[in-house]
Amino acid sequence: MMICRSQLIRMLIQILALIPTFYVLYRLIIGTFQIVHAWCPYSVICFGIYNFTFRSAIAVAMNLAILAGMIIAFTTIFWGRKFCGYLCPLGTYLEALFQLRSRKYRCRKRVPYYIERKLAGIKYLVLALNVAFVINGISYIYMSFCPVVAFPSLLRLTTGAIAILALITIGGLLTERMWCRWLCPFAALMNIFQFLGGLFKIKRHKVIRNLESCVECGICMQYCPMNINLQEYEVVENPDCIHCMMCAAKCPKPGTFTTKKHRSDD
Repeated sequence: MMICRSQLIRMLIQILALIPTFYVLYRLIIGTFQIVHAWCPYSVICFGIYNFTFRSAIAVAMNLAILAGMIIAFTTIFWGRKFCGYLCPLGTYLEALFQLRSRKYRCRKRVPYYIERKLAGIKYLVLALNVAFVINGISYIYMSFCPVVAFPSLLRLTTGAIAILALITIGGLLTERMWCRWLCPFAALMNIFQFLGGLFKIKRHKVIRNLESCVECGICMQYCPMNINLQEYEVVENPDCIHCMMCAAKCPKPGTFTTKKHRSDD
């Protein structure tokens, strides 16, 4: 099956983004890097501004990682969740995992949208719990289940690492981007930033559906990795959209799906 040019470019960006990820993982595994949070932008979830001290080299590195996480979250005000669709290594892992299944078993049967909305709300609960853990000085509870911590810990055979990776891997095989859709607290944080941007009437890149050329065949929804009901929208306002443009790649009517800056009240 032919892969369109836009998806080839996206795949190339995803592969390039994995290079520093594999480098950091390797250094963590062999022990030359001591702590994963010093290199992880998701540290903004685990520590936030509470970690802004400069007492050691590790603290400085963690501050830079937290700053990177804050910048990524802030850019969603203008760009949406492009980070998830192009740069997130965990998202790339889950995407590849689902694609590795043979076409016969790569079930495209979708979770009903009313259930999807309820499941998508879980990630906000995960974020709220983690913020509560940070405030009370017990962020290690979330870190016991954090998939970013689990990857370099796997070779040490910790129970938490094996359990969380098994959950994510099995879930990723059964349901496309399960972690991204339902559980990722960083996704919840980015969605909150998008909501704040909307309150201040800031234009954000959004996917646009051309109602004149759309034949409502439903193929776009069948292939949307975030299980968004695209036929509900002319302008896709759903904050879980990761701008992968799989809808455009699979649409039988070229040009039906495009992306441009748009303000919610336009």
